[in-house]
Amino acid sequence: MTEHRHAILLIDDDPVDRAAVRRYLDEQRLPYTVTDAGSLPAALASIEQHRYDVILSDYLLGEGTGLDVLHRAGGTPVIFITGHGDEAIAARALRQGAYDYIIKDHDRHYLTALPGAISNSLLRRQAEQALVESERRNRELLENLPSGVYQTTPAGVILYANPALVWMLGYDSFEDLARVNLQQQAMSPAHPRDKFFAALDRDGNVANLETEWRTKDGRRIIVRESAKTVRAGDGSILYYEGWAEDVSSRRLAEEKERQYLRELSVLYETTSLLNSMDGIDGIFQYLGEVIRELVSGPYLIICRYEPADGTIRIHRSWGFEQLLGRVTEALGLEPRSLAIRTDEMTAEEYGWFTSGKLMAVPGGIHTLSARRLPRAACRAAEALLGVRQVQSMGFTIEGRLFGGVIVLLREGDAIENRPVVETIINQAALAIQRKWAEVQLRQSEEFSRTVIEHSPVGITVRDRAGRLLIYNGAWQRICRITDADIPRVRQVDMGTIARSYASW
Repeated sequence: MTEHRHAILLIDDDPVDRAAVRRYLDEQRLPYTVTDAGSLPAALASIEQHRYDVILSDYLLGEGTGLDVLHRAGGTPVIFITGHGDEAIAARALRQGAYDYIIKDHDRHYLTALPGAISNSLLRRQAEQALVESERRNRELLENLPSGVYQTTPAGVILYANPALVWMLGYDSFEDLARVNLQQQAMSPAHPRDKFFAALDRDGNVANLETEWRTKDGRRIIVRESAKTVRAGDGSILYYEGWAEDVSSRRLAEEKERQYLRELSVLYETTSLLNSMDGIDGIFQYLGEVIRELVSGPYLIICRYEPADGTIRIHRSWGFEQLLGRVTEALGLEPRSLAIRTDEMTAEEYGWFTSGKLMAVPGGIHTLSARRLPRAACRAAEALLGVRQVQSMGFTIEGRLFGGVIVLLREGDAIENRPVVETIINQAALAIQRKWAEVQLRQSEEFSRTVIEHSPVGITVRDRAGRLLIYNGAWQRICRITDADIPRVRQVDMGTIARSYASW
């Protein structure tokens, strides 16, 4: 497997210092490809033409300073290497966006700090990029929410409004809405805004307050809104962030709408959490907890595929604690011990799990057990639990049923916001699929690496220019190439290699 190498730009107008840094990094055998620049113009030209992962720059560069590099780096981490006594300059550079600074000393002990500084800068940059991507996803979610979202200053200047709020208030665009003062023009005279903002300043948030707003054409609407205060580190108010929903025509469905908003919030949080989870077990556990909150029925089962024996088993269940002993007695076995092979299912039964929707399962527990449990025993267990219907939804990975959700409903139980529940299950399935793919990729890469390293046949991989990317020990022995020769051989083109082979 090819080792990923980070591109480092080293900027120093002192050739001795530049050579010392390069020599130290080479000696450490770090995965860096270092490019030198001996002057500020050369450095700026190189930054324009190439992409670097980290820039190491002396602060004083003759034609200018490292700040000129920082201003042209375009977000690339910059680490300053400054002389003793330049701490104030280094602090200024950090305030302007530098990632780190290292103080030079005559004995060059500062060189030992370079690998750590570079590694920390790379990790910080990766975290920043992940944050930007997360914010992009969050903004995309806000843009598609059916409820209005806004940010406004204490003076009423609108900083942000999503399309739903613009539409709700009858404006043509955000720019059109931003021309008005939210407090003076969008909130009607009947709005208790003095008490509203006093509560925000005092408590930090206001929840589910029904107020009267006014649209662009003067029409009055009833809005259910929540808001919170966002403060700076010194406690001063940066802005208010609010959520607003027109409930004028939905007063009779108030409770249903409240539930809908809560589930949207769960959906938003679920998306973020699933994307950040490390392991498949955690995703299955979180899926069960979220679905448990969304469905009114007391009984929930999460199943998952066990690669070790190729069966589907109960991974976790909720609601059975008090009756588990009696259910076990009725079924003749402890439910969690039941292992079902998917090849034991009929095509119709398999389809109930893989349809991508929550579906009622004819035959209930008996069908879900692939008919391995007696029908009478299953009916007895359902009667004991008071179950009138069983619904299930599963998901596949690489064409194989990999897990599923089973909900046991009693009389009066319901899955009201079915699309939200189905979306969460599908989101969990995608997250599990990504984690599964990562596991498979790691195993594949490890296998390929082992095969290449232990092959008796010389193996190399080169790019189109003939530069060496991958090689194994057999190739080194055949070509009589030592480890010390590799840096030189790595840059040799195919024509030179062919002529060398011919001379052998």
